[in-house]
Amino acid sequence: MGENFRAAIEEASLGVQSPWRILQPPTGTGKTQGTCVYAAMQAEFNRETEGTLRPVGMLIVTRLKEDADNIRDTINTLVGRGVAVVHHSGSYATPEQLHESDVVIITHTAFTNAKRDTKSLDWRSWDRLESWRGGRRLLTIIDEALANVVDESSATTENLAFVIGLIPAEVRSAWPEQVALLEQVHQVLQAYIDPDDLDCSMSMIWEEGCAPAAPDFMPLISAMNALPYDRIVYVRSSTKDRTRLAERVAETITAVQSCLEQFAYYAKSGKWHSINSAALAVPLDTPGPVVLDATARVNFLWDLFGERHERPVVPGHARDYSSVRLHVARGTGLGKNAMSERIRERLPRIKRALEEAIGSERSVFMCVHKDVEEVITRKSEGAKSCKRVFYRTGYARGWPRRRVTPGPSSVIGTAWLT
Repeated sequence: MGENFRAAIEEASLGVQSPWRILQPPTGTGKTQGTCVYAAMQAEFNRETEGTLRPVGMLIVTRLKEDADNIRDTINTLVGRGVAVVHHSGSYATPEQLHESDVVIITHTAFTNAKRDTKSLDWRSWDRLESWRGGRRLLTIIDEALANVVDESSATTENLAFVIGLIPAEVRSAWPEQVALLEQVHQVLQAYIDPDDLDCSMSMIWEEGCAPAAPDFMPLISAMNALPYDRIVYVRSSTKDRTRLAERVAETITAVQSCLEQFAYYAKSGKWHSINSAALAVPLDTPGPVVLDATARVNFLWDLFGERHERPVVPGHARDYSSVRLHVARGTGLGKNAMSERIRERLPRIKRALEEAIGSERSVFMCVHKDVEEVITRKSEGAKSCKRVFYRTGYARGWPRRRVTPGPSSVIGTAWLT
């Protein structure tokens, strides 16, 4: 880790855009603690060489606000003074703290939002995070795999027709180029629709850089936001309805602009026909990026970075999980609604399988949908297969203080380790 941190710093200091280094040591090898130790040592070195060497600033990106707070406290404890600050919705750092602190810790959400907010003049913007008294921060460490890093844009024929039909004459005359492009996109999308319903469900409309030149749609969005939708669409309408209609219009126009700025494809889902696009929601020009991701081998995200990433070889024998046995039960209907309907019939099968695999004296951690929590806790009391049941999707008593957040396909009994 130290070697890769140092290489990333050296490249960033020379103005070279470093590749994203994806480090994949196994879980339990001390990635987060090692990051804290390195940050503390770098802060001390900055102080010792003040006035002779350029100081190295670091940005650490972690999953949760609680994790960010713990990393800050660990670094400051190791150094013995305040060199690290957090910057998240629970504790925003001041501009002065961001400018002076050797280490800034933010969440994954803030990091992925950075690209979306690059035009923001707010003091929480990306420029304020990566700049400090030493110039540009030279090392960005991302702890654990990023999530929700793809921005998807979509506009259906129905929404496009709805928006175009709402544009009044005075807005059309004020912003003719934007309105004409909306109508052109709608016509292009209509051309992909097969009236005999024999068309394929997806087709490329244009490659990146091949779309019509797109003007700034923000003036049109602002003009449309000011419309009295309650008088245009409904005879009587609440403030909530007016806001909802304005948001629908703004989202449709924004989606069209995104499709014009990059590649776009036609897709059909059910009876809906739409123009779509997608883009990575991370700043690829992040200074000195190093990712600590134990799941990198099976995380397709990094393949999207193409030649802009590399995966250094991990030293062997750091941590060996070959003795772990993974029990997997595969099935359909794992969503919230399906589990709510089927949990009572599934739970006895899960209990029997657990008892056969691990006996009746072992503690069990259950990660379940919130909607089935009550059934799990009521049915599990006194069960032979569970001496103690942890069921909440948050902190579990007796387990490390680490939040567990189930994805949409989580299901009790899908997998367990012995």
